[in-house]
Amino acid sequence: MNIKWKIISLVMMLIMASCITFTFLIISQDKKNLQAETEREVSSIKAIVELLEKEKYQGYQRRIHTIATSNVAIHDGLIASFAAKDRNTLLKKSNAIFKVLKQENPYFSALAWITADNKSFLRVHNPQAKVGDDISKMRPDIVRANKLLVPISGYQVAKTGLFYRLIHPIKYAGKHVGAIQFGIETTLLLDSIHEKLDLPIAIVMTNSAAKFVSKTTTPKWQDKNYTLFSNQLNLFNSNIVSLDWSSEQQRITNAGNSYRLIRVFDFKNFANEPQGSLFVALDTTIREKKLSQNLLLISLISAAVLIFSFIVLNKNYGKLVGTIEALNDKLQKQNSDLETTVNQRTASLQQSEERFKKLSELTFEGIVLHRQGVALDVNESMINLFGYQRDELIGNNLIELLVFTEDQQIVHSNINAPKSVAYEVRMRKKDGTIIPVEIESKNVEDENSNYRVTAIRNISERKQVERKYEILVQEASMGIALAVAETGEIVECNDALTKMVKRDREELIGQHQSILHPKEPLTENLSSSFIQHRDGSPSTLIRKQLITKLGELLEVEIRAQKIEYNGVDMMFGLFQDITEQLKLEEQLRQKYKMEAIGVMAGGIAHNFNNSLALVLGNLEMAERKFSELEKVKTYIENAKIATMRARDLVNQIMTYSRQGENKEVTISLAIVVAETQKLIQSTLPTTIQFNFDTTDEAAETMVNADLGRIQEALLNLCNNAVQAMNEKGTLSVCLKKVNLTQNDLPAQYQKCTPGQYIMLSINDTGCGIDQDILSRIFDPFFTTKGIHEGTGMGLASVQGIIEQHNGLIKVSSVPEQGTTFELYFPALESELTIAKSNEEIVIQQGTESILFVDDDQMILDLGKQMLIDLGYQVTTATSGQEALTMITQATTRFDLIITDQTMPFMTGEELAQQIRTLNSEVPIILSTGYSSKVGENDIEKYRISAYCRKPLRLAELSQSIRSLLDK
Repeated sequence: MNIKWKIISLVMMLIMASCITFTFLIISQDKKNLQAETEREVSSIKAIVELLEKEKYQGYQRRIHTIATSNVAIHDGLIASFAAKDRNTLLKKSNAIFKVLKQENPYFSALAWITADNKSFLRVHNPQAKVGDDISKMRPDIVRANKLLVPISGYQVAKTGLFYRLIHPIKYAGKHVGAIQFGIETTLLLDSIHEKLDLPIAIVMTNSAAKFVSKTTTPKWQDKNYTLFSNQLNLFNSNIVSLDWSSEQQRITNAGNSYRLIRVFDFKNFANEPQGSLFVALDTTIREKKLSQNLLLISLISAAVLIFSFIVLNKNYGKLVGTIEALNDKLQKQNSDLETTVNQRTASLQQSEERFKKLSELTFEGIVLHRQGVALDVNESMINLFGYQRDELIGNNLIELLVFTEDQQIVHSNINAPKSVAYEVRMRKKDGTIIPVEIESKNVEDENSNYRVTAIRNISERKQVERKYEILVQEASMGIALAVAETGEIVECNDALTKMVKRDREELIGQHQSILHPKEPLTENLSSSFIQHRDGSPSTLIRKQLITKLGELLEVEIRAQKIEYNGVDMMFGLFQDITEQLKLEEQLRQKYKMEAIGVMAGGIAHNFNNSLALVLGNLEMAERKFSELEKVKTYIENAKIATMRARDLVNQIMTYSRQGENKEVTISLAIVVAETQKLIQSTLPTTIQFNFDTTDEAAETMVNADLGRIQEALLNLCNNAVQAMNEKGTLSVCLKKVNLTQNDLPAQYQKCTPGQYIMLSINDTGCGIDQDILSRIFDPFFTTKGIHEGTGMGLASVQGIIEQHNGLIKVSSVPEQGTTFELYFPALESELTIAKSNEEIVIQQGTESILFVDDDQMILDLGKQMLIDLGYQVTTATSGQEALTMITQATTRFDLIITDQTMPFMTGEELAQQIRTLNSEVPIILSTGYSSKVGENDIEKYRISAYCRKPLRLAELSQSIRSLLDK
């Protein structure tokens, strides 16, 4: 073969290689595009299937929960009939529910009731089915629901195929009586998927699961391991033997078409165990044909290029040879020019070396030219820095001579670094002095040799300054951190920050700043607060949360700004822990809230007591008029008792609002608790163990206390404890003397002072209180109980009682372990006094003249009738002005005046002051349901003769009148 054909063959081979490479790249990219497109479609299909599955079945979870737990009357009757094993009533009530569910969804196929011992009681969809058969072996899901008393859901294999089962345990009168079950055909989901996607679908099960399916009408195919159910079975016939059903995705062909067989969903039972898988066939025929067409087209183009190239080369060979010779001449000329250039540059390099030597002598840095640490030359600053002569340095390994032994490895690891990177080591001067230096090096290469230029700077002064700043930073009480502005990498932090987040310094340095911020959104891999400080105002103060190593959240205030450090933009951040500050703020807010609620409670008391006054007065009058009718009298007496209980509720509200009246005596809390213990034990279930313990010191110590209020608080807390223990556990009441310091006193109890206190603690072994609601338990009307189970005033009342006694209350609780309330009362040094109970009051009558004043006409009419019934002569007035006019006309006309306090234009207290200017002797009784200005303590101040709180019993009112008139 002559030279011509050799050259043409070589060029053709190069062109062919280029065409093959081009073809390979194009086809590879097409395949990647096809795969990416398929993956996107697969993800979309899976998302649609999961959405349909939730849409079709999750609503039934709410439906079955409602049937199992609702208090609606029809459901109560339903559950009651199940608990009573009344099958006929249960069938009648259940059948109505089943028909509604079946009408809503034709695929709803089963509603059944199972007893607590896992026996079939009623199949509503098949009432003739056997009753009492044990289904525990074939239905582990029902066993689990009855055992753990939790709702169960999942897919279950049945005779007709896969079913979605929901089972909910049933409680009646606090006792587990069995479970209710829903069953929905999986066909509901399959039809929805087919309608939504219009793709061939199939369900595949293991043979061990599919053997239970005996009545399905869906075509199926079976091999030694798997069974396939599909209405498009012909699609899989030609591939079914070779298919791998454990694969997520595989390619199949049928009738000349290509498909991707994709597993989009696993049907899992209650234990999260697969019962079968759903596969869809995605048609990729068109896309794969397009790929083949592209391959053919590129192949044809490549062949055309080869043919055209051969023709061109063969025809223009002579021109090509001439061009090559011209290029050869040009190359020889360029070689000659290059040799001349090298010679010129060599001379220039020698001149540059001379200039470098002169320049290096002018810098204050030590400059070394070396190979692997062996000095080739040094400048004058290097000699002055270390105190050696030039000949003592040149030719020696300066790493071994000058670098501190422990730092030599650092130099070795950087000596061949391609980039110039500054680093710090310690070096030793000739006199033995150790100095910190900064080293920066760079390789210098030429055609004859290569060496490294190293600059050495003495940074002793800089280190001293840095050390001063380091001491200031480490001693600071605030957390401090330094992070790279661009990446967020933490490069420095102080001890205060490590203590704050409970991590070692090594756990923070090198970490991303987001390690400190829980659940904060990231932008460009940086937290939002970091970006806000970096790109915003440097004076911005942001309140955020930090997370500790233990997962605890801290409230902090962060102030940060961008600074430049060693030529790099850094973020310098200050972190102030404000967790305790927020707690104190919350306690202060709680105090203000309690005061506000107190005002509201007073308004409630006023209106409520006015209404009670009408009820009680009318009842007593009716009782007097119908005293001969025993039944009527009994009913009225019961109504009076209910009214007095309502009055006690008002007193409870007033106690909480700190407006109620205190009747304090000096007494030992041990006596109060001992008396209350009898009442507590008489009402406690026998399943609760009651313990009472007191120390001798506590029993001998006195406190100023209202016996009734203390009993009320203790009963409230004990009742709450019984409910928390579900009437089973241990209730412990303990009394002891303690000493409280200023640190022991919560901020909201500002009246409390350090000193000796009697602590009354109530501990139960109940369910405990969640930490997220612990701060709210003393809020009025806050309760976790259901409707009709509690008002939310119990603990609020206890709070009011404790504050009235200048005491404080603490609570600690652990969920599922129990709760402890600690009530602290200031201790005294005093002898024991026992409060005496009130004696029965007898109704007293008279004939004197009385003026009765009230702005409420109904109360006015009732009061008048009551007083007339007692024998008095009664005149009424609807306002203070009207009453004052009557008294002005005849100052001695009335023997006694009864006036309401809260009236428009002129209050009862103002009326009393006006009356005193006209008649200083007439007795005045001030009566009200509530007043924020006047109470029993104001009787002497406003020269009022007596103070009565609404509603008063007739006997109490009659005695108050007689005690004043008989003086």
